[in-house]
Amino acid sequence: MTMPAVAVFALLGLAAIWDSHYRKIPNRMLVIFFIIGLAYQLLCGEIWMAVGGLSCGFALTLLPVLSRGMGMGDQKLFMIVGVWIGAVGTYKLFTYSIFVCLAALVVNPRKCAAAFRNLRVMAAGWTGHREIWLPTHKTTALALPFAVYLFAAYLVYLLEGQANAI
Repeated sequence: MTMPAVAVFALLGLAAIWDSHYRKIPNRMLVIFFIIGLAYQLLCGEIWMAVGGLSCGFALTLLPVLSRGMGMGDQKLFMIVGVWIGAVGTYKLFTYSIFVCLAALVVNPRKCAAAFRNLRVMAAGWTGHREIWLPTHKTTALALPFAVYLFAAYLVYLLEGQANAI
């Protein structure tokens, strides 16, 4: 495994453990991985890859954060992963994380029903009043520890990379 792969594996593994226990990801850990990632990409001469991954991570998570489907800690985590893997890897990982989260919703019928209720409320607000009604933080359907699912998506990402290498 390459240095970025090991670093992202460690970052997501630690974040998954922390997020599943405390429902927050510590900023100190994120800052450390961010600084090391930027320094690594700078030393490798690929700082634009880091900037692209950071920007792509921000852009992809902007709508979920604004609609309260994702917390800003999850967004910061995803942006820092983007520093390590670049824009293309960030986009792939985001796609995989969507499928992992959807699979988790299908497996848990209560979360799936809550997600459907929240989508109906949002649609009713738009249809009736031309404004989006967002759920409160307590009733957000996607109250999932995203770092856990992002870690699972990263494992799929690594396996896909190994399959392509063969």
